[in-house]
Amino acid sequence: QAILVYAPDESFLYAWGRPGEVAPVDVAVGKELLYVLDIDQHEIEVWSRKDGSYLRSIGGLGKEPGNLFMPTFITLDAEENIYVTDTGNFRIQKLSPDGEPLMSFGSHGTSLGQFAWPKGNAVDSKGRIYVADSRFANVQIFDPRGRLLLFFGGGAFSVMDLLFIGSAIAF
Repeated sequence: QAILVYAPDESFLYAWGRPGEVAPVDVAVGKELLYVLDIDQHEIEVWSRKDGSYLRSIGGLGKEPGNLFMPTFITLDAEENIYVTDTGNFRIQKLSPDGEPLMSFGSHGTSLGQFAWPKGNAVDSKGRIYVADSRFANVQIFDPRGRLLLFFGGGAFSVMDLLFIGSAIAF
């Protein structure tokens, strides 16, 4: 397993890493850095885009802020803050570009704002955070502070949850 690098014309340039060295499940590309999510090591590896050199790792196995357990998806916002789907800890973590914990939200459960198997995230230009949960086959949308705005798709939410969320939409 390695990270393969291609030119804009889709021709192969080079590979980073060797089999057994990294287990990449996702990559986020910044202006100068490449963030590689390694599910086996429960960390984010930070690489230089300029020369392909390994710089540092962020995270490590655990439940504390900044630690990860089975991370599955990573994205960056306009300031290159890192949003990682911390699947095994049933949360989304926002980290600074240097890896400092800035915010975390979510927990294991079937209520609004909780996750059963979060698998992906995205951040829009207004800072809203979209979280896909494969167990519920839904997407929950949170404001930049991690407060639930609404959801769409399937789900295990109750009628009372639907009434609550219907009155709390704050776009």
